[in-house]
Amino acid sequence: MSENKEFKATVVVKSSKTNSLLVGGDVWYNLSKKQVEEKLEPYLVYEKLNKGDVISGTCYEFKNKKYIVTLKVEEVAVVKEELKKESAKVVEQKSEIIKEDKPENDAEFKCEDCGAKLKDGKYKKCFACNKKNPSKFSGKGKSAVYVDSPEKQDQIARGNAVNALAQILQSVKTPEEFKQKMEMLYASLDKLADYIRKGRE
Repeated sequence: MSENKEFKATVVVKSSKTNSLLVGGDVWYNLSKKQVEEKLEPYLVYEKLNKGDVISGTCYEFKNKKYIVTLKVEEVAVVKEELKKESAKVVEQKSEIIKEDKPENDAEFKCEDCGAKLKDGKYKKCFACNKKNPSKFSGKGKSAVYVDSPEKQDQIARGNAVNALAQILQSVKTPEEFKQKMEMLYASLDKLADYIRKGRE
């Protein structure tokens, strides 16, 4: 019998018949008869495993077989799939926000009042329209900054929410954590929706 060694692997096959896990190649990790019959902790973890889950723990070798001593789940495959779906939604939402904010022609910028072509996106209005109805700026002199319209501010707020969602989803590892993060997210989105609605009233 060898000394206990640490391992980390991804479940490829779970065999309920032999109470063992294939983790790639011809490498199997086995549970002992005692662990199964007495339903010890490694077996309880084993019961909940699915293909694609990332596991870690310690094991020893006996007669060319690897036997599990301790076992825990590092990443749950189901959660990873949910994260992929949510991430895809985030990317799609972000693309829509960018699309709304992007000119039909990347090289074409127009005056927001009369629609005349502008040289670049530095200014929102042409000289003539700005003279009649100056753009709104906050601050004075060189520190003056253009104040975006309410619609533009809405788009920025939604974009920030989408970026925050992406960061939240990347940190999730367990189903419980996924559920907690999603509840927090929905609460934040409700607040954002209320904020946007109030801003338009």
